[in-house]
Amino acid sequence: MTVSAIAVLDIDGTLIDSNYHHALAWYRALRSVGEIYPVWRLHRLIGMGGDQVVTAVGGEELERRVGDRAREQQGREVDELLEEMAPLPGARDLLVAVKERGHRLVLASSAQQRHVEVFLDMLDARDIVDDWTTSADVESSKPAPDLLQVALKKLGAPPDASSVMGRRLGVGR
Repeated sequence: MTVSAIAVLDIDGTLIDSNYHHALAWYRALRSVGEIYPVWRLHRLIGMGGDQVVTAVGGEELERRVGDRAREQQGREVDELLEEMAPLPGARDLLVAVKERGHRLVLASSAQQRHVEVFLDMLDARDIVDDWTTSADVESSKPAPDLLQVALKKLGAPPDASSVMGRRLGVGR
């Protein structure tokens, strides 16, 4: 018997139209701690885990000085923008098609748990997917392989299981 590949899809920015919202949230969060960086520069980092953005944009010194405060504020800024985010056209249909083809399906996100919960509801995906991940599930965010490893583990699959991961391509990813 052949076992179907496991499909692992990123949710935030891939199935949900949220990349520009995150760039704006980072801009506002950094501005709130007295740091201004152009939105275009922040946008290039979207997809990278939030634990890495401050260092990527401003170095270790900025991370030490404002990293935790900026990340907390960024989460609050995203909270305010959630109502403006929406599934990309065909996102739910893609999930349904993957399942109809007999694949196990995990949504892998390094987004905060409360945001992933909203995205799952936006996609009406809870009854379609086999499981999902959030930033709380991993030690290291993208581009580290932790999300894929946790996704496979949640399904009880071995680390070398046949799997395919889909995500938006970009500088931060």
